[in-house]
Amino acid sequence: MKNWLIGLDRKILSLIREIGEEADLCNVPAYVVGGFVRDIVLKRRNLDLDVVIEGDAIGFAKALLKKKGGSLVVHKQFGTATVILPQKLRVDLAAARKEEYPFPGALPVVARGSIRDDLLRRDFTVNAMSVRINEGHFGEMRDDFSGLRDISGKKIRVLHKKS
Repeated sequence: MKNWLIGLDRKILSLIREIGEEADLCNVPAYVVGGFVRDIVLKRRNLDLDVVIEGDAIGFAKALLKKKGGSLVVHKQFGTATVILPQKLRVDLAAARKEEYPFPGALPVVARGSIRDDLLRRDFTVNAMSVRINEGHFGEMRDDFSGLRDISGKKIRVLHKKS
């Protein structure tokens, strides 16, 4: 199986490995997701590191902060947190979730979900891919909605009617 993280900038790759190691210690599956993964495929540099945790992302962010230092911003309503590392890198962490919108323009009502649920709530297939960062699965891609095919075909395809 291809390791999609090979070839990343050493500093970013090292940080991703450390996040994966912390996820193993916390016993939670962890994934880099969205535009970061799309840009890996396109061989573009992207420092916007989005990580989805199948579990408590805020608790995980606190554990990562304790290990790495920096500062923390928490959005409890959405189950998300941002760790701003001393070297000014940002890691956005989110619990895998489902979202419902009571009406157009409303803030989402959030419920815990799986990585598949989290990917399904995204806008385009090319942004609905993830790469696992836990040690035993490091670099494995999940592409349930054919984002790779769309990238190679130079297509932007909406993921669902609400995209």
